[in-house]
Amino acid sequence: MDDESEQQSLRSFRRKSSRYRQRYWVLGSGQCDGNLYARHWRLPGNYHITATLSPAVVLSNYTITNNGANFTIGYGTCSGSNPGGVILPPINSDGSSVYKRKGGSTIPVKFTVCDATGQPISNPYAVFLNYPQGGQLTMTGQIRGTVDQVNETGDTTIPDVAFTFTGGMWHFNMDTGNLTAGNTYTFRINLATGPGITFTVGVK
Repeated sequence: MDDESEQQSLRSFRRKSSRYRQRYWVLGSGQCDGNLYARHWRLPGNYHITATLSPAVVLSNYTITNNGANFTIGYGTCSGSNPGGVILPPINSDGSSVYKRKGGSTIPVKFTVCDATGQPISNPYAVFLNYPQGGQLTMTGQIRGTVDQVNETGDTTIPDVAFTFTGGMWHFNMDTGNLTAGNTYTFRINLATGPGITFTVGVK
């Protein structure tokens, strides 16, 4: 190959690489073929990608190290009335909710996360960390005392063992019978990406 042909091939390769980078990060997802184009959407989560570089006739003149790259696809902004990535009512986001501990009473834990179009995500693999093996809800703190008297009314539904998706939100009915009266608890909902959702409730 003469120098001019080699330079033309290299310029073509760079143009394709540039188009790939622009399209890939706009989509925020995808698999790549030999031409370095994104093909498929991906759900929120953590991914590792590697590149297949071509044409070989040009690459044979260079030493290229390709170890791949890690990247994260996060959640989109919800277009509905419920914000994503936060604890939703009836639990107060400021930690002031206090529930009465009694048999048959549950605390309704609710949240939502959304995709790139602003719609709630119902796929648990895209919502919860290491689903289905990972724990969806983790107690991260327990202290004696509450910030207020009982100021919330719990439900009387059957306690859940996992979150369920209904009406654009994820729901979990947490049994107050497993908590100690007079304590304040902090929990974290373990999401597939990001720090998760932390909320605090007191029990009297």
